[in-house]
Amino acid sequence: MERKTKGLTPKELSKATGAPFYVIEYLRRLNRLPILFETTGKGDVTIFKPEAIAIVKNHINRKNNVN
Repeated sequence: MERKTKGLTPKELSKATGAPFYVIEYLRRLNRLPILFETTGKGDVTIFKPEAIAIVKNHINRKNNVN
């Protein structure tokens, strides 16, 4: 199955931001990340919009600045 969109899988988003997978999953469950395509079932991944990179980086930076 070839993707013709410019979205990001959770793995690609993790690589682009340096965030662990659980942070991306946390933000997704809080509906903070813009989604291009939602998963349709087992074996299918959620595709995030490219704007999600800035949101994840902002979350990480804000968390690091608290300490």
